[in-house]
Amino acid sequence: MKSNERAITITEENMNRLLLLYGEMNIDALSVIVNNYLKSATDESEKDCLKQKEYGCDKCENMRIYDYTCKIYYCDHPDRVDDMGKLSTGELPKESPKWWVSAER
Repeated sequence: MKSNERAITITEENMNRLLLLYGEMNIDALSVIVNNYLKSATDESEKDCLKQKEYGCDKCENMRIYDYTCKIYYCDHPDRVDDMGKLSTGELPKESPKWWVSAER
């Protein structure tokens, strides 16, 4: 990621809303608030990633098995990034596929 893509711009509207919530603040107080929100969002994303790695597709309610001549495993998650959702044939893989919905982390 380029350094100019890492910058966060606080809009006037957001700054006014923060002032209503927290009162007058300097740049240090604003940094604490923004960093706390970013930490919270990052923590939630990490929990989601760890949850999927821990439980895998075998425990997911969106996993479907179709048994024709052999078992075919599919992901029916509405937000999956792969159009087909095919996981495997024969055996369910131990790890989530690279295209799984949280792979865009």
